[in-house]
Amino acid sequence: MFYPDEIPVSPGYEFSPPPIVVVNDSHPEPQPPAEPLLIEWKSDKFVRSGGGADQRDVDYSASASGPHSSLITAKDLAPVTLVYRDGQHKQVSDYVISNGVMYARSDYLHTGIWTETVKLSALDLPETVRLNQQNGVNFVFPSGPNEVVTRP
Repeated sequence: MFYPDEIPVSPGYEFSPPPIVVVNDSHPEPQPPAEPLLIEWKSDKFVRSGGGADQRDVDYSASASGPHSSLITAKDLAPVTLVYRDGQHKQVSDYVISNGVMYARSDYLHTGIWTETVKLSALDLPETVRLNQQNGVNFVFPSGPNEVVTRP
């Protein structure tokens, strides 16, 4: 065991005092929890709901309630053709792409699954984009890691 006077010290070395630590005992005021926000479709427009005192009917879809508007569903859109690296082709109409994975709605009665999972790395993306452009279908995939694409 060494004691401070026994520690070998090189000439010219000075011990520095221990650092001073300041602890702030004051606690910030707790913030009230944020009110939940629910925007739902009622008759012909999106309406904000929530239970707060400022609940009001605001049209959040200016394009959806106009005289020239029409709602587009998966049935109205031409399906996207996916081209796999092994040459397989598959068509999907309703999907979400997030974190490099496509979650496509499937027909449970025919396939036995509700949602099919397809990794984008399993697809031949240049060929998929080219084939869909050729067929007049707009296939968009995320341009960055934090982007999510949905259809419709």
